[in-house]
Amino acid sequence: MTMPQDEMLMHGNHEPNTGTGSSDIAWIGRLITKVELSVDKLADRVDQMRQAIAVDQERMRDAFRSQVSEVDSRVDHLEKELVRLKLIASAATAIAMVFVVGLGAIAVPRMFGDRSGTEQRR
Repeated sequence: MTMPQDEMLMHGNHEPNTGTGSSDIAWIGRLITKVELSVDKLADRVDQMRQAIAVDQERMRDAFRSQVSEVDSRVDHLEKELVRLKLIASAATAIAMVFVVGLGAIAVPRMFGDRSGTEQRR
């Protein structure tokens, strides 16, 4: 009487069942071949995905570098514009100060000056 494979292992009998035919062995061989092919296909697919990810990452890095460069360029432009505006503001302030001093030079003597001179002219 032959025992099933599980029972053979339970009883410590590691001998294969002598009733196993060559068709069963051939089927197992074909199954192993199919599994190996499936594993190979999966490995190829994983490699393709890794390559695609690497390409996408490089594209994203390039796009990021481009955006950083654009931002740097804009910041440089804005810094130059800020310096220009500060110079304009300083010049406008200086002109305003000269104007105020000039008005003061005209107005102060008229307001607080010697009135006797103006009265003599009349």
